[in-house]
Amino acid sequence: MKKAKRFANINDDGLRAALDAFSPNVERGALSAFAVALKVSVAAVSQWKNVPVHMISKVETLTGVSRAILRPDLYPVEKKRA
Repeated sequence: MKKAKRFANINDDGLRAALDAFSPNVERGALSAFAVALKVSVAAVSQWKNVPVHMISKVETLTGVSRAILRPDLYPVEKKRA
């Protein structure tokens, strides 16, 4: 039997990266633990389409995932000129 993809119901790559970084070895309860660490409700996190602007700094600090990955629409990666 094929193992289900973690956080399959989350469509945003940045939010999924943050959850994976926060709880790499947790199969159940990761979303709850993530919400508690951010001091928001589980219901709030489960409704996020992506990381809200007012939570980017907290999520970045908590997970170590860059804001450019969390919200590439707001923080595009600048290409270095040669």
